[in-house]
Amino acid sequence: MSSFAASSVSPRARANTADVKAETGQISTAFEKTFYKFFKEFCTVRRKARKTQDDKARLKELFGTLKTEATKATDQLQPTIQKCMEFYKTAGGPDHFQLDPEFIEQMNLTKRQLCDEDLTESSEKAAFLIDLGGETQDKFQAPLKRLVADFNDPNASFESIYQSYLREMPPPNMRNLPFRNPTFVLEPGNRNRVVRERFGPLKDQIRATAKIKQGRELLDINRVTLEFEDPKVLELAFRCIEATRDYALVCVKNKLNETNQPPCIHLNVAVKSGQSKYEHDWICEIQMYLRSVLRIKTASHIFYNVARAENEFAIKDVQEKAQVPVSGVPPSSTPPRQAPANSGFKFNNETLKAAAKEWCTNSSAAEAK
Repeated sequence: MSSFAASSVSPRARANTADVKAETGQISTAFEKTFYKFFKEFCTVRRKARKTQDDKARLKELFGTLKTEATKATDQLQPTIQKCMEFYKTAGGPDHFQLDPEFIEQMNLTKRQLCDEDLTESSEKAAFLIDLGGETQDKFQAPLKRLVADFNDPNASFESIYQSYLREMPPPNMRNLPFRNPTFVLEPGNRNRVVRERFGPLKDQIRATAKIKQGRELLDINRVTLEFEDPKVLELAFRCIEATRDYALVCVKNKLNETNQPPCIHLNVAVKSGQSKYEHDWICEIQMYLRSVLRIKTASHIFYNVARAENEFAIKDVQEKAQVPVSGVPPSSTPPRQAPANSGFKFNNETLKAAAKEWCTNSSAAEAK
């Protein structure tokens, strides 16, 4: 495939780019002008709901309005996502987008999360896993930080990344491609950046405990979101993660053809937790998004929470997630919420801490034998 130079960007591709920007802005606009007005009053009334019957009636009314507005917003997602994905699939020319299931196949989870079977209480399991996640955080993050730095290096190319990570030459259809394609600019004003990483904080114990009580495994205690604009760069990053010895790929969910939710590639990788000398045994989460799709996901997160809420008190944490203060400051001017300095949970119970330490020691000794 020939290289896709700036001069070859078709008028249709430029129009699609403008459409994507306009469409992805609609959700944020709807949030600030319509949804936010009701949400602000909802937060105020809910604090008083236990005092008077009138407040309770108004709270139910507002909750119904919020659900309606949230459902409208989520219904807008499907055509918006379709426009975004149409742009990504066509703007680079023939064969530029090779992220369909035929190129990146699904892989069902092949490994269970590490845990001490002697722990029976959900809260104890959650505390144990979160503490282990804190110990493993650097081993999970360091290889990805190196990969991001290598991709964003001004001298990086498809050939240099292929040789460094895959120990081979890129296929013929990628050898002449510009690594920084002018059609796909991740960060205007910074030509070097082709991938952006966002590491999430360790999952808090309340949510972790609730997830365990539901019978679900905690595979996202350590997690990261990787953001791309060029589908070809995303494809290469996936191949590098797939090939690296720092991780063992244990699950692949290729959701890029889905339109009922923001499409992405969802990976679970296993890293060495420090409790084993020979195996990758601690499972972490990597989500890979294209930029416009991630923008939709970020803007629509509060809508999903409200639309799925069973009652008016089931959305108690939406305000914090959406960074919406009751004081009346619009979301667009609200400063980002800072993670607490000590976001990693540590054992408070000395008996449990001692048991965890003993388990870690015995596990390492068993592996060494």
